[in-house]
Amino acid sequence: MLIKAGVPFLKGKVALELDREKIQYFVKGWMQLQYTREIIFWKDIRSIEYSSLPHVGPLITFRITDGGNDASIYPNYIAFNTDELYRTILEYFETSKSSMHVAMQTN
Repeated sequence: MLIKAGVPFLKGKVALELDREKIQYFVKGWMQLQYTREIIFWKDIRSIEYSSLPHVGPLITFRITDGGNDASIYPNYIAFNTDELYRTILEYFETSKSSMHVAMQTN
């Protein structure tokens, strides 16, 4: 399964892409105006947190394992309902964790 979400002001460009192995976030920088790709593999994520910052809005933070740098996205720049996006991200994360567990048991 693959989910793609766009950014309204980038006229159809993909902002966020989820698949079985990773999450890719394409919009970064000041005011979210840079179109660059950041890739985070589900296996490298320890936890995912949702918070709301005053004067900024919602924030989804990916806590990285083994002391890696945490990564965050601002879902209000993505053309997708924020709560639904967060639930979808968690579903992908949980699915990847259970498939990694199954793979480890069969090896």
